[in-house]
Amino acid sequence: MGRLLAAIAVAVLVAGCGGGGKQPATTTTAPRQLHQFRVVFPEGFTREQMAARVQAVAGIAHHERHVLPKISAKTYLAASAPRRIPGFGPKKLPLEGFLFPSTYFFDRKTTSAALVREQLAAFVSNWGNVDLAYAKSKNLTPYDVLKIASMVEREAVAPSERKLIAAVIYNRLHAHMPLGIDATIRYGLHVPGTKSLLQSELDSNNPYNTRKFLGLPPTPIANPGLASIEAAANPAHVDYLYFVRKPDHLHHYFTSRLLGSSRCSATRSSTRCRRGCRTPPSPRAVSTGRTSPSTSHPRISETRFAGCWRSASRARTSRPPTRRRWRSSSAPICPP
Repeated sequence: MGRLLAAIAVAVLVAGCGGGGKQPATTTTAPRQLHQFRVVFPEGFTREQMAARVQAVAGIAHHERHVLPKISAKTYLAASAPRRIPGFGPKKLPLEGFLFPSTYFFDRKTTSAALVREQLAAFVSNWGNVDLAYAKSKNLTPYDVLKIASMVEREAVAPSERKLIAAVIYNRLHAHMPLGIDATIRYGLHVPGTKSLLQSELDSNNPYNTRKFLGLPPTPIANPGLASIEAAANPAHVDYLYFVRKPDHLHHYFTSRLLGSSRCSATRSSTRCRRGCRTPPSPRAVSTGRTSPSTSHPRISETRFAGCWRSASRARTSRPPTRRRWRSSSAPICPP
């Protein structure tokens, strides 16, 4: 019996080898996983800045991982062309403001269209948690709220001030005052925050000039995060109309009225007004809006807070000369 089983085993072995020929081995392996890359879009990035960030990350993937992703700045801009957004009317809208800032992951097969769809899905998910009842009571549309949120995102540094800055915008809209937010001018003219605005730029007729034109800008000026969206939908209940950045460049002073040359009590604790106030210079030197004059003069440095001026030079107390260049954003909002 044992010999019979051995003979059968030999016969099966010979038959399996195909008469002595070699059979290629068959192996089963898991599919190779693609490299994952991460792209971070901070709150306040514009659509163009996001496209530049996509291009930078794709370049790193190509040079360091030797992987050529499908996404690029060109394809991202094409994929984020205007389209209809549910809940924002029947018209096609630019996607500025709707590209939700967050951290996203992609591989070499991910397309820009897929990345944009993921951003829009994140926006819809977060937007659904925002209470728009108060904004609606003020006759503001969802798109208006998004515009305000984008301005809050570009102006606020300290999270606790988002609702206060939103309140200033609400109050100025209600009072039919120009918003005077220079971040909108920068957006309309593509002027970076590191460059001072020229007087010709402040006087320009571009539709984003909120010094010259009443109301909100035509579109959002950035892509805000959830905190700024919530602040824009539910601002603080205060009567502030003006704000100016403090010396720490993080916080702002807020006030509800324009202080005259002899009314600095609201800011006596500030070193900006502690050395005394005086009448502001001519209207030409201080254009309406919210940007203070440049401090490039070698002997004098001026800071305006709601009509309050202080001289940082003991050697000179006369009115400062008219300046053509102005400091960047987050200076005071001034009355029309």
